[in-house]
Amino acid sequence: MIVPNLLRSFAHRRARTAASEPSHAPGQPVVGFEAARQAFHRLKAKRDLVAAARARVGLQLEASFRRYVGWLDAMGYSFASCEESPLRFNTRRVYLRYDVHVRDLFGVFLLANLHEELQIPGSFQICWEHSRAEVQASRLFLKLRAFDRRFVQFGFHCAPESGWLVEQRFEGRSESLDRFVTSGGVRGLMAEWLAAFERDGHDAPVLARARCAADIHLERTAASFRRRFGAVKTVSGHGTPLSAAYLDTVRDEPRLAAIAGYLHAVEYLTPERIRRHGFERELTRFDETGPSLPRILFENPIADMETQYRRRIAAGCGVVVLFHPATWTSDHFLPFIEAVTAPGWLECGRSK
Repeated sequence: MIVPNLLRSFAHRRARTAASEPSHAPGQPVVGFEAARQAFHRLKAKRDLVAAARARVGLQLEASFRRYVGWLDAMGYSFASCEESPLRFNTRRVYLRYDVHVRDLFGVFLLANLHEELQIPGSFQICWEHSRAEVQASRLFLKLRAFDRRFVQFGFHCAPESGWLVEQRFEGRSESLDRFVTSGGVRGLMAEWLAAFERDGHDAPVLARARCAADIHLERTAASFRRRFGAVKTVSGHGTPLSAAYLDTVRDEPRLAAIAGYLHAVEYLTPERIRRHGFERELTRFDETGPSLPRILFENPIADMETQYRRRIAAGCGVVVLFHPATWTSDHFLPFIEAVTAPGWLECGRSK
């Protein structure tokens, strides 16, 4: 099963005040497709994309990210590419991963520019053609290709087990899947599928149809992604309302884990399945050998972040860090950054 804090990572998007003199309401991340379309759709040059994002977000994102990178460097960490094989977790290496959705468009151009300026690699996992919203935003996502591919690298962020439902049952509207989940309809679907599995296994017709539909969705969207972004090596599971409902339900109904691959993207994206489409690794689940610490660190809950980094620094181990660019447009990370960059932070922690 997926680690418990994955649910918290997908569910929590808390934000407070954001950048220096931003043109958005303080306390909120900068989001909104229509605002992003108006800001970026006529722009091509990366300097213009960055300037437009900065005008909306302000200066604090860049200042905070530079402090974060400088702090990790002072802690002895090097910044490595998620494209390298194998990823190395037995030394102080940090792999930065960004899940890029429609709501992340303002933050992502600033972060891409910072990666280029600081010459550190980052994996920008693009949520591609998951629903009508992502199709509508595809031309904006493609503008990220203006940045240096040595530092702005791409991966395919997807949820085929949810994407086919959005496409076939909800006319391409992801908000309809949201309503299906919040109304409780998904509980009936999970109960039906579990009963079918316990009766007929994976050969149950309803599961065979779901599996086939998800596989077709993956094949089509992966091919579309590769045509635009090239032969990328990485794929990552996109957290959806369906996956959140599964994680919430499986705690009370452990038998549901038997059909996790029909309900949760990371469970669906098995090594065998992604290799058929030319991907080398999924960037959420990793073998837990070596230090007994999860090899991925999420941006939530923010209250745990200091402790999680301190444990990894003490163990001298590497980590994949998952961010959402929209979160950087708020001051979500500021309390953490202020704490860890204070003089004597590491020594203070050792004395506790």
